[in-house]
Amino acid sequence: MKQENVIISYLGVTGLMASHAKDRTAADKITAGLDATGCELPSVQMALAMIDLNCGRYDQAEDRLRAKVLANDPDHFRAKIILGLVEQGRGFTARRDALWQEVIDAGVDAELAELIEKERAA
Repeated sequence: MKQENVIISYLGVTGLMASHAKDRTAADKITAGLDATGCELPSVQMALAMIDLNCGRYDQAEDRLRAKVLANDPDHFRAKIILGLVEQGRGFTARRDALWQEVIDAGVDAELAELIEKERAA
């Protein structure tokens, strides 16, 4: 990975930490900065989608995942898991379960399938 992409990825993680800490101002600044880079790496786009999710911007999170990750790789299991969390945030657990079932049916490892099942039961 190029050094610039590593730095951009770290900024994505920093944005996630800010959004988890409920520091929306910092999360928004980091999101704007990362968007301005034009970085299309799936890992960065998923981090940005998680920031959107943590800030309650469900439509933006879904749009980012569908347009930037799933459009290029429809079977991207991490993007589907995050999209399931978006649907959960909206209160649509049936949609969440359908997305997560696609991930399980695709044959992810047993540990991830177990984590998905625990989250469904929560």
